[in-house]
Amino acid sequence: MKKDKRKKGSFFSLLIKNYIAFTVINVVLVMSIFSLGTLALAAHLKMPEGDISSQIKLLERGEYEKIKAYKLVGSKGYFEILDKDNKTVYISDNKREKHAYTKGELQCIQDFVSDTIINTQQYKDEEGQLLTLVKKIGYYNSDDENQGGQYFIVFDSNRNILMSSGNVPKKQYTKREFQYLTNTLEDDLEIRKYSFTGDDGERYMLIMNTSFTDKRSIDAYYNGLTAIGIGIIVSYALSVLGFVLWLSRKVRKPLNTLNNAMLAFADGDRGQAVEYSGSAEFVQICDSFNNMSKQLRRSEHAKMEMEEQKRKMLADISHDLKTPITTIQGYAKALADGLIASEEQKKYLNKIYNKSVGLTELINTFYEYSKLEHPDFSYSFKIIEIVEFLREYLADRYEEISDKGFELELEITEESAACSIDKLQLKRAFDNIINNSLKHNASGTKIFITVGIVNKPSDSEENAGVEIVMGDNGVGIPAEIAGVIFDPFVIGDDSRNSRQGSGLGLSISKKIIEGHGGRITLENWEKKGYYTAFKIRIPTAQNC
Repeated sequence: MKKDKRKKGSFFSLLIKNYIAFTVINVVLVMSIFSLGTLALAAHLKMPEGDISSQIKLLERGEYEKIKAYKLVGSKGYFEILDKDNKTVYISDNKREKHAYTKGELQCIQDFVSDTIINTQQYKDEEGQLLTLVKKIGYYNSDDENQGGQYFIVFDSNRNILMSSGNVPKKQYTKREFQYLTNTLEDDLEIRKYSFTGDDGERYMLIMNTSFTDKRSIDAYYNGLTAIGIGIIVSYALSVLGFVLWLSRKVRKPLNTLNNAMLAFADGDRGQAVEYSGSAEFVQICDSFNNMSKQLRRSEHAKMEMEEQKRKMLADISHDLKTPITTIQGYAKALADGLIASEEQKKYLNKIYNKSVGLTELINTFYEYSKLEHPDFSYSFKIIEIVEFLREYLADRYEEISDKGFELELEITEESAACSIDKLQLKRAFDNIINNSLKHNASGTKIFITVGIVNKPSDSEENAGVEIVMGDNGVGIPAEIAGVIFDPFVIGDDSRNSRQGSGLGLSISKKIIEGHGGRITLENWEKKGYYTAFKIRIPTAQNC
């Protein structure tokens, strides 16, 4: 099946694709706003980055002055550089006093790069003594407490060790050692160490005293995070609004197109087609509207034709009735006024009689046509052998045709076929066709009739039927009316005064034959010497 290029997927798939795109855009937007916002906020507040990788080269080269201290330890913190003898060789804050670190103090300072954390808890024992539990915990929660230097120590209020998980060589920690171990320095600084080798090959140690608890910075940081959150919410709301507007535009476009077409249709513009390419559902709706518009146009055109046909029919009926009545009135008036000689009166009385007979036939024809048109009309079908029926019918008409000087040429099959027919109505259909030949052709014209069985039921039940051809080699039917020959009131002579018949005969025949499930067509048999030929197909009983 050829793909309709106007259809660009279903509306549901369009929603799914764009919703996924909308979600991805919003995730990227939120992450970007948050990342850029926190970086900008941290830079503005000079908060520590928590990463020393960008400063390692400067440390190794000994270019300590070039290091931006706030990136390492925050705006209120400072860092120190110790040599291999643990002596301070550099301090970032000149206001700070250089401090000499003992080996025990350095052991209590946690490494900057470590997979453990120090957790400190205070509680009272049964005697009310304040105890401190210091526990070194691994990030991976190993059950082995000695793995990776993990341990716990219980101190009393004088920093004496009451209990520990491993071999702790000390019985008591100094105040500085305890503060370094528990990160409880008096100036609220968190201390960490990092060992490195300088370009001169010597070992050095970086001591970072980081400030995290500056109230102004923390308040400003949280206010900044609040502002970032508000920015994210606003951005999300704007993106939702944009998505809704886009979706509204996608839906509104075909709806506006349809609405404009409907308004134009209501204003009388029936020829405007809706051209739209997009979602399959909207394309189908537009196509349905176009089909409906075409159907309505055809219906209106058919209605107009029917109205015109009715008007023409009334005019024709009026004319066909008026002409003989006027003639009868004229002759009767002349007789009544004594304007006709006595020897001529019989002649005019015969004319009046003949005109009245013709008028009766015309009225009967109108009656038959209107009867067939009536919705309550029904046929009296009976299954009969149609070939035999046609032989009998033609035998009945043979003498009449011969008396009028016409030749009758018959070619009837010897086969038999049963059809469901209304004998009276079917005779009337055949009569109208033969009478047309008798009325419109001169004496000596040859009338031919053939009867054959086509597509026997044993071969193809769907197309099985009896084919009857009725024609003559007379004057023929003018080409200009051949296409409408079965319409009511169509005759070969355009002169209303000189025409013969009502022009309803063939129309009645067509209705009767179609009422039997058959069809009648006008064929071109000029090569065979016949100028008028009607082909009739009537289905056999198995196909009725």
